[in-house]
Amino acid sequence: MHLLIPSDMYDKRAPDPDFADEARAAAEHGFTVVLFHLESLREEDLRRALVATRTAPHPDTPLLYRGWMLSGTEYAALYDALRSEHGYRLVNAPAQYEGAHFLPNAYAHLDGTTPESVWTDGADYDAAWEAYEAWGRPPAIVKDYVKSAKHRWKEACFLPEGSGRAHFVSVLTALREYRATDFTGGFVLRRFAPLRVVGETSFGQPLHEEYRLFFADGECFARAPFAVPGDFAANIGTWRDIARRFGSRFLSMDVARTESGEWLVVETGDGGVSGLPEGVSSDSFYAALPESLSAPSDD
Repeated sequence: MHLLIPSDMYDKRAPDPDFADEARAAAEHGFTVVLFHLESLREEDLRRALVATRTAPHPDTPLLYRGWMLSGTEYAALYDALRSEHGYRLVNAPAQYEGAHFLPNAYAHLDGTTPESVWTDGADYDAAWEAYEAWGRPPAIVKDYVKSAKHRWKEACFLPEGSGRAHFVSVLTALREYRATDFTGGFVLRRFAPLRVVGETSFGQPLHEEYRLFFADGECFARAPFAVPGDFAANIGTWRDIARRFGSRFLSMDVARTESGEWLVVETGDGGVSGLPEGVSSDSFYAALPESLSAPSDD
């Protein structure tokens, strides 16, 4: 199996320090590690981005990505260049990447299992306010299509019930400024779900009983340890069914328990850009990755 990770910013032949342990673990479990230069990709210089990328042993060699989040455009450019110039085909095609990574795309697969959500096309404050008012101004979470600013909970993430327009705009503006050039798609409003709180960060952000699961070809192969192991066993059938709706070969899913004891899917993501949760080591992750991902797939 072949693994693609970003290289060090200054040394294209060494792994990014944040992914060095994954590179080590992958190599020790039989992976061939392939590097690319992320900064050059973001500058739209594909030749420099792939200058240290080895050539695949045969055309359409499956390649698993683990690295930083990419925009849809960046991912598609990388996918095409790797396939045409180096003989690799990323395990998830661009449509599969965007299908799990962008909430408006994922939402259709999560109906009834995730908090009700609405979104705007672009940073449209008026459209977002109209949607919030139509809801009756309930407590809500704001994010863009990809990410929230939850560590800035009070000023850039959470809308208390009955928020007025001035406060509403200030929260969306803080989110927009925080995400800056990474702001993706538009504003997303999600009805606040009362999740089971297990603590609070120094920033005032509540910590919930939440777990991350990884799926390969629809099967869960890695997950954060559940506080009550039986909760995973009792619900894995539902989560597996949801994962299979996506058609993604490599998917992450975050699930959380509500105050009433029910389970919600908080978000999904492409498995390549989702961090390993506490309790899942690089070694255990790569030891568990199914060999099926080394088989070619259709776009």
